[in-house]
Amino acid sequence: MKERLLSIRGKYLSSLLLICFIFIGATLSAQVVVKGKVADQGGNAISGVSVTIKSTDLGTTTNGSGFFRDDATAIPIYLPGEMLLIQAEGNARANNLPNAVSFLNQVLTKTTDAFSLGANKPAYSGGNTQAAILQEIYRNRCMELYMSGMKLEDSRRFGRPGPGQAGAERTRNFYPYPQQERDGNPNTPTDPAN
Repeated sequence: MKERLLSIRGKYLSSLLLICFIFIGATLSAQVVVKGKVADQGGNAISGVSVTIKSTDLGTTTNGSGFFRDDATAIPIYLPGEMLLIQAEGNARANNLPNAVSFLNQVLTKTTDAFSLGANKPAYSGGNTQAAILQEIYRNRCMELYMSGMKLEDSRRFGRPGPGQAGAERTRNFYPYPQQERDGNPNTPTDPAN
């Protein structure tokens, strides 16, 4: 009898714990999104205004259009334009030029993306050769991925002029080894940047 009572008590206890964990999980995952627009008395957007949630350290700054969202906003970890340009480059290198131009045009003519930006340019009308299309893809990668750290690799992959060549677009082909790495590891090879 005592064993049966413990068994029933254990079932109820485990059910109660499960319900508690579900409730706590739902409470912790609840997210409040604060968004809005800051404008002057004339209704003109004001950019660069700090907006904070009272009694918290959560806050943000208004963008160029005066809009803001709180810090809980998801941050895109990739740029949609980058994915399209990767597909365009792959098709161009496989000599599938119509598909390459199609993906390139999706980047050129887009009106918005994850950052609410868009090129909004006319479709590609340049040369219909592999070299011309790759040149346009490279040009758009430079714009889409500005300050992303991809320029050196893109420049090398697209065969752009490097150090020691006429019209060099970069000063090196490789990043230098960190001095700390060189000091800590005597087997570090000669620095490729020199």
